[in-house]
Amino acid sequence: MLLSGCREDILPPEAFIGTKNSAVVDNFRSYYNLQIDAENLDMIISDSLKFRTNNAYIEILNFDYSAGNVDVSLFNGLSLLYVSSINSNKNNYKFSIEGQVPSRVTLRFSNFTGKFKIKLLPYN
Repeated sequence: MLLSGCREDILPPEAFIGTKNSAVVDNFRSYYNLQIDAENLDMIISDSLKFRTNNAYIEILNFDYSAGNVDVSLFNGLSLLYVSSINSNKNNYKFSIEGQVPSRVTLRFSNFTGKFKIKLLPYN
């Protein structure tokens, strides 16, 4: 018996999956990844991180931006480790945190339209 087939749903690397205004989240001890394809989104997302490292690298991607803003806050307990407000089509923000373990990320979307992605990765 010969089986043949093809995959019709191959996505390019930066393709966003999921439904409009519904975040797709990977929350693991080794990394954190959240992406959302937003349209006029007003929402607060607050995640406790499983990610455990005291040297973290943050990358924020924002593209196809047309309106609104996203306020990004990263905490260690009650201490604020990182804060940024994204309100333009600048598409790549990078930052590193040393000596602190991030425990929570909060994203406040205000009338945001665009594609947004945040990644936390360990670094040495």
